Amino acid sequence: MPFTLTKERKIILIVGAILFLLGLVYNLAPSFSEWLAEDETLGLKEQKLLKYRAKVKEKASFAQQEKSLGSRLRRIEAGLLTPKTPALAAVDIQTMVRDIAARYGAEIKTMRILSAVPDSDHAYVAIPVEVTLSSSIRQLVEVLYGIETSSRLLHVADITARAAGGRSGNTILSTMTVEGFMKKKNS
Repeated sequence: MPFTLTKERKIILIVGAILFLLGLVYNLAPSFSEWLAEDETLGLKEQKLLKYRAKVKEKASFAQQEKSLGSRLRRIEAGLLTPKTPALAAVDIQTMVRDIAARYGAEIKTMRILSAVPDSDHAYVAIPVEVTLSSSIRQLVEVLYGIETSSRLLHVADITARAAGGRSGNTILSTMTVEGFMKKKNS
């Protein structure tokens, strides 16, 4: 009996082939979507790579900043007071302020050492000294400039001034708090 394709068999064969192709496409669809998605993931990976390269450049920049900040810190710490105790550091501040005032002709009326208040969060202690001096305006400006530009790290934390020359008004009585800084013992 020869194999003949009748109209019914042709329809069944065509429908079977179509179903087979649909099943094949259904099974291979994830592979096609992976090929299409591979382009997208490639773009994402490229963005990540650019981001990582930027981080590496940023790290080099941070290393340079750290180096410059370290050298700046060493330069500033060279200006710190060196005595072992805050009391001796206060005496050094008094001596420096006395020398600066004498250099510019200002008269020191009183000097008083204030108590140092160490801050537990910082590695440095501020040593305050209160100075009252009588001077002209020019002498006061020169004394302030001398304090701020001294070889040691001194800072005028507070200042009050009032006229004290009577009618002539050429004398100023000023009270200022001068602070010097030193490292804490345990730092």
